Amino acid sequence: MNQKDGQDDERGACRLHYETYGETNQKPFLIFLNGALQTTLNWLPVAKPLSKRCAVLLYDARGQGQSDLGNRPLSRELHAADLLALMDRLDIPSARLVGISHGAQVACAVAATAPNRVTGMLLCGAAAEPTARTRLILKSWRTVLTEGGLPALVWAALPGFFGDRFLDQNERMIDGMAKAMIRRNSATALAAHLEAISAYGPLKDLAADIRCPVTVMTGAKDPLAPPESAKALAEALRGRFIEATEAGHSLPAEAPEAFRGALEGMVGE
Repeated sequence: MNQKDGQDDERGACRLHYETYGETNQKPFLIFLNGALQTTLNWLPVAKPLSKRCAVLLYDARGQGQSDLGNRPLSRELHAADLLALMDRLDIPSARLVGISHGAQVACAVAATAPNRVTGMLLCGAAAEPTARTRLILKSWRTVLTEGGLPALVWAALPGFFGDRFLDQNERMIDGMAKAMIRRNSATALAAHLEAISAYGPLKDLAADIRCPVTVMTGAKDPLAPPESAKALAEALRGRFIEATEAGHSLPAEAPEAFRGALEGMVGE
């Protein structure tokens, strides 16, 4: 089911695109949260098969894909409020959240804000706090987007999304991936996202308010969420830590077996 969730209220007249799969009364309910340059399309290969065993919700966050940007400044807290409002609209009392990169940030904000609504999390490409390299990468992306536009930003960002093994094995696919990312994103919305992300506080600061079981996955070659900082996040959250060798930031694509195994664990709990 593909829908638009109307949110014409104090949150900024923002309409969110969402898709549900499976029977909504199935347990558990799994919600997938996109990375900054992703849309719901990125999750379909893993989400659709799971819908035979549980209910699945995919959605584009404010300013992503087919969702509106709205007229309020973006923040981690606003994204969390959007998801909680969408859960209310769809009558989802609680769910398990699967978030990658920016999606992991939002998942943690939801779990900290409304701990009774989140029964488990799988966080990919997330770190306890940004490193100097992470801050520099983010600043370079904002500069490239401002001075060169969306296509330049996508091509500049792609090397940081994947490890060497994936790039070596899938070099012919990269051009198509870049075109898809350019087609699915808006320069204006992405600029707003990158500016907001630059102001996010460390995820470790939310740990005390998060009570659900958590698994943190990272790639050994991830420059955005290096293993030592991702492990520190898992420890702060009292959760499980998985490191995928030779993988970079895009774990579902680079370490599909490990990622599916972690998902299976969430569904089977």
